[in-house]
Amino acid sequence: LNDLLSGNVDAIMETNPIHIPKLAADPRFRVYHSYSAWWIQRAIYWQNDHPLFCDFRVRQALTHAIDRRELLRVLNLPETITIVDGPYSRRQLLRSRLPDPLPYDPERARTLLEAADWRDRNGDGIRDRDGREFRFTTLVGSLPFNKEVAVYIQDKFRRVGIIMNIQMMPNINVLAKVKEGQFEAALTVFVSHDIWLKRFHFGERYPLGYKNTRVVELIEQASAVLAESDAKDQIYVQLMEIFREDLPVTFLFQRVRTIFAHRRIKGLSSPWQADPLWYMEYLWLEDED
Repeated sequence: LNDLLSGNVDAIMETNPIHIPKLAADPRFRVYHSYSAWWIQRAIYWQNDHPLFCDFRVRQALTHAIDRRELLRVLNLPETITIVDGPYSRRQLLRSRLPDPLPYDPERARTLLEAADWRDRNGDGIRDRDGREFRFTTLVGSLPFNKEVAVYIQDKFRRVGIIMNIQMMPNINVLAKVKEGQFEAALTVFVSHDIWLKRFHFGERYPLGYKNTRVVELIEQASAVLAESDAKDQIYVQLMEIFREDLPVTFLFQRVRTIFAHRRIKGLSSPWQADPLWYMEYLWLEDED
């Protein structure tokens, strides 16, 4: 960032979006957003066999409690970023054939929690059941602006009577604990790719505590067909339907890379031609008066 501001470089990538307002106001620069890593989403993993999260109604409530579009605004990210509630194929994304995400609906969240018998029985603002408060710890990976995401979600959960503690650690450690099933909740990345789904999350080991043989069958089928095919798309349509109901994971938003470039660099555009390294041959320099 300092090199960009001092004129030593013409573009920088993977910068924290917290700097967007400052650089967007600087007439020397343009801000671009790249979705080149289309298969990666930011997500919260739930330990599905944990007493707090074993009821799919609770996982639905937690998802309804988060205003994901507002979260994008808080992070200075474009509100057009894709938000979905399950894994998807590349063609579904490019063709805009993805269902709308579950809406932000705190009243619906409260209703679902009540239906699962999580109530504020003593009036302290925290829901409880069988003498246990709805209180848990989320492991938060050290990704850009992950702490801000966690603090935002912590506040939203508090408003519906749920206490979420935050434990920061290197992202590689969070992924290792998710793979081993040693967590209550974890905020990190989710990869919408059948090889990743099979190997790390929804295969025979069930590290998320989510046991759904149909999901395993569909992932196996997806890994056996061509990547760019109608057959692959149809499998992911079925996976999406199951995920939208069960929500073993709460998906937040698709990964985006924020790129700042000097205005004299021409040929860049969001979202598919925003990365100057990938599209160098299509770029040119044009000094302005």
